[in-house]
Amino acid sequence: MPFWMAGSTLLNFLLLLPFEHLSESAWRLAAMALAIQVVAVLFSLAGPVPINNRIAKWTPESLPPDWKEQEHRWDLYPWFRTGGLTVGFAILAGSVGLQ
Repeated sequence: MPFWMAGSTLLNFLLLLPFEHLSESAWRLAAMALAIQVVAVLFSLAGPVPINNRIAKWTPESLPPDWKEQEHRWDLYPWFRTGGLTVGFAILAGSVGLQ
């Protein structure tokens, strides 16, 4: 996952560079898509990753009292991230259509 998130963010940044000279509106949309991508990476580092690290250490004997809530949050966060990334991809695709 870290490889794909970092790689796609880098590719999104590289796609931003050619738009600067072609169309200001396309560049703005591509910049918005990059910003969404960066927020998604930061959100992943702040939300699901710490929960995942805690869950990885659990054993049946060491489950915390709120394990169901933590597991529910861990299931919910990827939906938010995926939704944001989908919007970012749509914006990036729209920027390509404007050039």
